[in-house]
Amino acid sequence: MSIRRLRAAYTPSNPQPKPGEHPIAVFRPRRELNKVVKRGRPSDVRVGIVIPLPYRAAINSLFMHLAYEYLALQEGVVVNRFVYSVEDDIVESLEHPVGMRDMDLLLISTPFELDYVYAARALMKEGVLRNPGKTSVERPIKIVGGVAPSANPLPIAPLFDAVVLGDAEPLLNRLPDLLQLIDDRDAFLEALASVDGVYVPRLGRYRVKKAVVHDLNTSHHPVKQLVPLDEEPVYGRGVMIEASRGCPYTCPFCLEGFATKPFRYRSVATLLRVIEKASHATELRHVVFYSLSLFSVPGIDRVLEHLVDTGFTASIPSVRIDTLNERRLRLIAELGQRTLTIAPESLVPGVLRLLGKRVEPSDVEELVLEAFAQGLTKVKIYLITGLSRAIDEALAREAPRFAERVRRRAGIGRDSLRFSVNPLIPKPGTPLQWLPPRRVLEARASLEKVGRALRRVARVDTYDVWWGFAQAVIGLGDERVSRLIEEWALYGIGIGGFKKAFRSLSAELDFVEKGWGEPPWSSVVESPWGTETLRAMFNGFLESLSRLEPLVSGM
Repeated sequence: MSIRRLRAAYTPSNPQPKPGEHPIAVFRPRRELNKVVKRGRPSDVRVGIVIPLPYRAAINSLFMHLAYEYLALQEGVVVNRFVYSVEDDIVESLEHPVGMRDMDLLLISTPFELDYVYAARALMKEGVLRNPGKTSVERPIKIVGGVAPSANPLPIAPLFDAVVLGDAEPLLNRLPDLLQLIDDRDAFLEALASVDGVYVPRLGRYRVKKAVVHDLNTSHHPVKQLVPLDEEPVYGRGVMIEASRGCPYTCPFCLEGFATKPFRYRSVATLLRVIEKASHATELRHVVFYSLSLFSVPGIDRVLEHLVDTGFTASIPSVRIDTLNERRLRLIAELGQRTLTIAPESLVPGVLRLLGKRVEPSDVEELVLEAFAQGLTKVKIYLITGLSRAIDEALAREAPRFAERVRRRAGIGRDSLRFSVNPLIPKPGTPLQWLPPRRVLEARASLEKVGRALRRVARVDTYDVWWGFAQAVIGLGDERVSRLIEEWALYGIGIGGFKKAFRSLSAELDFVEKGWGEPPWSSVVESPWGTETLRAMFNGFLESLSRLEPLVSGM
C-alpha cells in the first residue's frame, strides 16, 4: 500500500479527544539496528522528531534518519521519535516512555498538505497544540517543515513556532548552538529567525529565501540508518539513498518541480561510497532510491550496473518516459524490480506536452511494450483529469484504446496494466496556483468516466476528488485555513471530518470559489520564478489548452 493510500485508508476509532484529556504517548519501542537510546541527564535538552504517520510509513522518512544521525549522538541532547498510528489513533513514542509535553523542542516533518492534519491530530492528543479558539501552547517549541510548507507556510503558520522553507540541513547544522538558548523562548525564536530558510510567524509576514544545499556531495547523507527487525517498511526493507534533490523539469501542475529547485545530484563516486557504507551499517543489500528524476542524474547507469554486478537489488521510483530506453529498462528488471511506474498524465495527443512531458502517446505505448519485453511484469500509469471537458472526453476514449493495443501487442493480462486516475490539483508556487480549489470537485464526473472506461481492460485506482479538494483548499490557503486544519483534526482525520470542518468555515474562505489575484504566500516565500513569470506561464498554459480543445474533440 502506498503512503498516500495509507493516509486516506483509515478514520480513527476515537474521532474526538475528550476535552482536557491529553494522554501521554504510548511507549512502543521497536527492535531496530543502529538505534541510540541514551538515559540522559536532567540538564539535557530533549528533542522530539515527529513523523505523523504509522511506523511502517514513518521509517521511510529520510528526514527521520537525517535528523536522528545529526542529533542522537550530540552531547547534552536526548532524542525521542514519535509516530502516529492512524488506525489506532494514538501517538507512539519509540525511544522512551515519555510524551511530547516532556520535550523542549519538536521537529515535525509534513511533506504534504494532508500531513498537516495528521500532525495537528497527534499534537492535539498530546496537549501540545491549542484546540480551536484557544491560546497556543508555548512548550515545547514546535518547528515544522516539508515540501508543501516550503511552497506556502501560511496555512500552518498560526499552529507552529517556525516553518522551515527548503532544505533541513542549514537548521540541523545550527541546532547545537541554538539549543543553548532553548530555556529562553524569545531568544531562541529570535536566533531561529536568522537561520537560512526559517520563517518565524510571530514576526508577521516577511520574505524568506528558501534554504538550499547546493552541493550534495559534501552534504551529510545518513548511513547508520534505523532498520526495523520485526516490521516491513512500506517501501520494503532496504538502504535509502537520495540520489538527487529537486527536479530539472517544470511540469506546470507539479509542486515538487517548482518548490524543490534547483536540481542537484550526488556524483557516481559519492553514491557508491554512501551505498557501501550504508549497506555495511545496515546489513542490507537492497537499495531504495529517492529521486524525482533518477535517470537525469549523470552517471546513474554506472551506479545501477555496479549494483547488478555486485548482487544488489533496488527499487526505482517513478521515472520520466523520455529518460528511459531499452538498456535502462533492462537494468531495472535485473535489479529485481517487477513494476515500472510512469506518469505521462494523459494519453491524448498534444496534452502530454502541455503538461510538461516531452513525448506523445505513441512513445508511451512503445516504451510500455519494451518494458514488458525486458522482463518487467507490471506497468503502472498515472493520469490526470480535470483539464477541460473536451480533453477529459478524449481521454475516456483514448485510454482504453491504448490499454487494448498494449495488451494485444504484449500478450498480457488485465492485471499487468494498471492505471491511477487523479484530479488536477492546483498547487502554490506553480503556474496553476491561480486556479480555484473548487475546480477539483468539478472533475468528479470526468474522473469517474475515465475510470469506468479503463476498468473494462485494466486495473484502475481512482483518487477521491474530496481528498484532492482538501489538498487544494489547504495548499492554496492563508492563515485562516489553520482553523480548518484544527477543526478537521478535532473531528477525526477521515474525509467526513474535513467536510464537517469545511461546512462550518467555508463562508470565510472566499478563495475556494474565486481563487487568488495576488497569492498571499508570495509575501513570504521568495520564489526564484517571481509572480510575473508564473503568471505568464499560466496564461500560456490556458492559451495552449484552448487551442488543443477543438483538436481533441474530433478524435
